[in-house]
Amino acid sequence: MPVKTNLQIQLLGGFSVSIGGVNISAEHWKSRRASCLVKLLALVPGHRLHRGQVTDMLWPESDLKASANNFYQTLYLARQILENAGVTTAANPVRLVLEEGFLSLIDEDALVLAIDVEQFETAANAALSGTKDSQNLQAYQAALALYKGELLPEDLYEEWTIQRREALRQTFLSLLLNLARLQETQQDYPAGIDTLLRLLAVDHSHEEAHAALIRLYALSGHRQQALRQYQTFKDILFKEMEVEPAEETIRLYQDIIAGRLYPERPVTVSTQPAHPMHNLPRQLTTLIGREKEIALAKELVRERPLVTLTGAGGVGKTRLA
Repeated sequence: MPVKTNLQIQLLGGFSVSIGGVNISAEHWKSRRASCLVKLLALVPGHRLHRGQVTDMLWPESDLKASANNFYQTLYLARQILENAGVTTAANPVRLVLEEGFLSLIDEDALVLAIDVEQFETAANAALSGTKDSQNLQAYQAALALYKGELLPEDLYEEWTIQRREALRQTFLSLLLNLARLQETQQDYPAGIDTLLRLLAVDHSHEEAHAALIRLYALSGHRQQALRQYQTFKDILFKEMEVEPAEETIRLYQDIIAGRLYPERPVTVSTQPAHPMHNLPRQLTTLIGREKEIALAKELVRERPLVTLTGAGGVGKTRLA
């Protein structure tokens, strides 16, 4: 039995084709419609379309005669490009087979087809349907590593890419959001914060991500940063949609203001290595005779974002703070 050759097609982050590990350079794709024909076949389930479907997608405004001529010319060019690149040979038959009006991408008896979109979707489904434990953490990271960017960014305005591009984008965002939830469950707040910042870099108005980031800042002991994040999100909503945050997000903000959300354990958000500290002061002694003031200060801090201590110099304001 002959050994099958690997054909790899990348659609996420940009288009590329390689056969047997050899990449077809961009200079070979001189016809944009020829590359779109290969992209379209790579993207659809089964990698097979009727000729009429192809013409409707690639030449939607042309009449039947013109679209038929365009189809055959483009098919000829695509085959020529693959042959000139050394892809279509007796050993590597990427044939763009047209039989009974149906166009197929490859000869499945001679080639193993690997398409990054399908690999990403398979890995994403495995991660999102898995258990919420450390083993599934690796599944999330593996799926996210496969998403190299949005689908075919060079074809943003091709109608046949729009719906699939958005679906893949939403899957990517769901992976990030669920990964951050898992990291929060494991109290890995710095990692969760990094994940949410990555999500917001793609969708800066994603409310669930903003709310989760606000909560993780608060839980990691960065109360002021949590409050600033809330204000940032509120400003984004008002500027773009003239709406207020959801009630749940507002309640989260109010809980932080009122001191009802406490860090579960001390955590530092920075991932930079700590610098050794020198000349540390001696450990402070406990306050004596200030039990009433300490209790009052604690009560005020729970109710207000800022408390000011006043009194004559030397009475212990700094020590109490």
